[in-house]
Amino acid sequence: MYDASPILKERRSSQVRSQGQGCAQELEEGTRRTQAEAGAEEERMTCIYTLSDPRDCRVRYVGKANDTYRRLRNHLNTPVSGGMTRWMDELKAIGMRPILIVVERCKVRDWKTMERLWIALYRSTVGDLLNVCDGGDGTTEILAATRTKISVANRGRKNTPEHIEKTRMGTLGRKRTPEQNERNALAHKGRPHSPERCANIAAAAKGRPCSEAHREKISSSLRGRKFSAEHCAMLSAAHARIRARKASPQMTIQF
Repeated sequence: MYDASPILKERRSSQVRSQGQGCAQELEEGTRRTQAEAGAEEERMTCIYTLSDPRDCRVRYVGKANDTYRRLRNHLNTPVSGGMTRWMDELKAIGMRPILIVVERCKVRDWKTMERLWIALYRSTVGDLLNVCDGGDGTTEILAATRTKISVANRGRKNTPEHIEKTRMGTLGRKRTPEQNERNALAHKGRPHSPERCANIAAAAKGRPCSEAHREKISSSLRGRKFSAEHCAMLSAAHARIRARKASPQMTIQF
């Protein structure tokens, strides 16, 4: 009987080899195509632009855009910072808009460097730019001067009841991660509360029932804790006031 298995095996091997060569060729072509697309993307041109105040022609912002018309529209509708928002609101109130000027056209691979250079140039000449970063991809560290300016502007500012309610509804039910809890604890550690803050906390907690699990949590956190001499003195004074109130004639119940 004729055995065709060697012929079939050889034919199968040749098919596998041809398929493997075809896959390798497709992979090589795909790699070349990807590299060509990446090179074309890097060779594509983009713009570095400035936004100037139409009232005095002073440069207020430096940015990058592929479509300057769309970028200006985005600035008008969704400003990138609080300072930009206030500036846009001032211009809209008098029926004006910022002046966009393209200061340089560069390749996409170079835009980060060029934007940083233009921001540094205008910071050294104009000074008060609305950019909160040094430029590039927008994720660089915020300048110390900008942080100080934001801190001074927000110091003592009282939030409206509507803002407080929106914040509460936005965070309602949100679970914080252990890392967030640790950062919050470190940020508030050793910070004294004002008398008004203490009174608000006491009023909010007054009459609130504690569950057994919450009581056990408080007990375990305080177990073995060493109190300072000042704290012990405060506790003794508080207990003495409580005993004095109980022993006063006004507290005596008449039957």
